[in-house]
Amino acid sequence: NHNHNHNHNHNHNIPDNNGFQGPPPTPAWHLVSDPDDSFERTYLAPSQRPSYTHLRDLGRNGHVNKGNGIKHFFNPLCRHYRFNETMLPTVSVIMTTQNEPDEWISISVESILARTPPELLQEVIIVDDNGIPGQHDLPANIRRNVDESEFETLKALSPKVKVIKHSNREGCARSRLSGAKVATGQVLMFVDSHIEMLSSTWYHHLAIPILENPHTIAMQTIDVIDDLGSKDYSSGVGPLQYGIINTEFWFSYQADRFGDYMNPLYPDMFGEDELEERKKMKYQAERPGAREPYETPFGPGSLFAIRADEFWRLGGYDEGLYVWGGENTEMAFKMWMCGGRMLMVPCSRVGHMYRQHKEKDGRGALTRWPPDLPREMTDRLGCAYKNDTYTGKFIVLRHPADNFTRITTRNNLRVMETWVGDHPAKKAYYKRLFGRETLAPEFQRFIDDWKTDPVAQKQVEIKEQNKCHDFEWFDKYVMMRLTGRHNPWHPDNKKYEQVNCGNHKAKTCQACPQGNGKDWCNGDCSWCEVLQTCFHHDEKAKMC
Repeated sequence: NHNHNHNHNHNHNIPDNNGFQGPPPTPAWHLVSDPDDSFERTYLAPSQRPSYTHLRDLGRNGHVNKGNGIKHFFNPLCRHYRFNETMLPTVSVIMTTQNEPDEWISISVESILARTPPELLQEVIIVDDNGIPGQHDLPANIRRNVDESEFETLKALSPKVKVIKHSNREGCARSRLSGAKVATGQVLMFVDSHIEMLSSTWYHHLAIPILENPHTIAMQTIDVIDDLGSKDYSSGVGPLQYGIINTEFWFSYQADRFGDYMNPLYPDMFGEDELEERKKMKYQAERPGAREPYETPFGPGSLFAIRADEFWRLGGYDEGLYVWGGENTEMAFKMWMCGGRMLMVPCSRVGHMYRQHKEKDGRGALTRWPPDLPREMTDRLGCAYKNDTYTGKFIVLRHPADNFTRITTRNNLRVMETWVGDHPAKKAYYKRLFGRETLAPEFQRFIDDWKTDPVAQKQVEIKEQNKCHDFEWFDKYVMMRLTGRHNPWHPDNKKYEQVNCGNHKAKTCQACPQGNGKDWCNGDCSWCEVLQTCFHHDEKAKMC
């Protein structure tokens, strides 16, 4: 009897084995030996094609990628997939837009309408977050970069195009929520308004992993479109990488994993023989494969698909995240800590224009990024003057922060409070950003607001309802397992740490100048004239 009980205890997690009613399930995809024409093909009828004036030919007959087409961006096997579309869920595409010049909204929407199967595409919801002049103290020229006719033209193109117009500027997270609240598709696909879908199977490849596991965020792989007028792709293919965060809590990429294990973390713990042996072992650097979806701790803020019921199970986004920043890290923490997963999908590729340059054109200097923020918004969030009183110095990374940095820092502090909590990583983040482990009053106010803000507390409740794991669990079972490294504030990371010398990085501040003296000693470091040495800010006071 003792034996019987012993076995019984061990097997309590094995599911009952008579679950199949009827034949076992069939996957929604298979492979065939010949490729299809998923780059050239669209779902448009010949009579519709002439109305799509912004739809670009992605094959060799077009001008994209200097006439070479984009076929070589993909693993050729992506074109050998065949799908059972009757098994795939319907999708609502939610596109948020603000200050989008140069017909980008049309390029984006037309590529979605033309390259998504009509029976799966429920709707394209454009969220116009430009605001209405005069309302909420917005300036009269707030819509100066908006082509007003573009929205009307797109609505006329297809009954599936819907436009939601915000009276105020709400920012990324809140705009996506506006779209998600009215969406009727089984899957929500969040996109920017400066993108181009690169094949007619972009959605199929995202839907498959969601079908296999409903608790999935499936992310597209991004190819970069030039943002200075040509709207073309650079010839190189963006490498497939793991999404991580850096010490400033911003999204970043890591190219490979485990390759650096031949140099141990604490060399003094090992004898000479062991160290020699490790060097010979050559830990192989693993890179993501170019075909199959792969797990990643973090992703960019947009260009991902998630089941609608899953999005709401996780409480959508924190409605207190304004403007930009924080929403992608929040979504990743939620997904992983609350029982889901995030995947990058190499066979679903999308062109994306990063607004990184400033350019002059007929409208004067058009600074694409960061956006100008109406004073009304920064005041409302306690980021500048509030009721005509100055609210603090807002020093971030040793410099007075501009309004954009204040709001993004505010967002990150909120996400940190909900999902990192009292883990030591939080204090290490404060130290990195503010040079101290406690917050200055102007930043502490954001945390005090968070404690009483009902939308923030709703996120805390959702975390409790879903019995989500904590940050220590995330570090161990997500960061370490998927990237071979701990979270960026973990003490073990000193092995990889580099200081920012200004325009370059080095192992230490002393290594910054490389013979060039004080001109090469900036960023985290500053020059000591007396000793003619470059020191870290923290050390300079003691040493110089």
